[in-house]
Amino acid sequence: MRFIAAIEYIFVLTLLVFLGACQEHKQVETIANPPPAMPVKVPKKGVRTFPVTEYVPLNKWIPLKRNLDTFGFYQGVVILPHYVHFKHDVVPITFKLKSRKSVAQVSFDIFGVDTGSKTPLFETTLTPSGSEDGWVLYTYQLDSRTLGTNNWPDELGARFFVKDGMGAVATFRYVQAEAVLSQIEPGRYVDERLIFPAQFTQIRSPGRYKMQCFLFAQDGHPIAQSVSRGKLGEKDNIDIVFDQTVIGAGLENAKVRGCVITKSNPPGVATTYGRVDENAYRF
Repeated sequence: MRFIAAIEYIFVLTLLVFLGACQEHKQVETIANPPPAMPVKVPKKGVRTFPVTEYVPLNKWIPLKRNLDTFGFYQGVVILPHYVHFKHDVVPITFKLKSRKSVAQVSFDIFGVDTGSKTPLFETTLTPSGSEDGWVLYTYQLDSRTLGTNNWPDELGARFFVKDGMGAVATFRYVQAEAVLSQIEPGRYVDERLIFPAQFTQIRSPGRYKMQCFLFAQDGHPIAQSVSRGKLGEKDNIDIVFDQTVIGAGLENAKVRGCVITKSNPPGVATTYGRVDENAYRF
């Protein structure tokens, strides 16, 4: 009986070692060849018993998160403010880590998704920058002014390594703005429409653009969403239009916020974006 018990013990131990090796190999493979970030989805409440999801609207920027969890020894998550960033922006990339072992520093690198992770565009080591609810924080500020990122590809991966082959990665878009929304002028009613003229500068790529914007009352609550289109290059402005039959009258002092600008590209060409200047909403 003792002999049989010993064999069973050895079998279980061998199985656990094998599963651990498989898990580590899978983790290494994921780090080396990260999958592309999928469109973000959120649960949709309903009476159905099976899960229902819907895409997050373009205007609703939410944090991008990618997780690490390896047998409970390490728990971590890579966090970016959202998926699309402009090379004009300073992008905070944060790694939150919980560990049973003390981790003095983590390795960090950025690579092009198309060119692969074996030749990073940038790499460094990071020490803790703070803590939050039991998590240790490691943060890197991606700043094009100090790194010279103008020639970097549009699809990037950010990786944090706790040790060799064990870490977490998140992919994100890092793009040049095709045009810059520099100013939104006060609204005025024309016939049955409330119009906010939007002025653009730095138009790198002439063509047809789409703007999605929200209208907010003076007390801050949202009223309506507008989808406006126009050609930039031939002109430098697009009117943001709201229908009076939907929003009502007396909203000349309402505020336009949360604009997302996309360029209408041919089929097969990745979506490109316009940027909103930080002063555009000051009217």
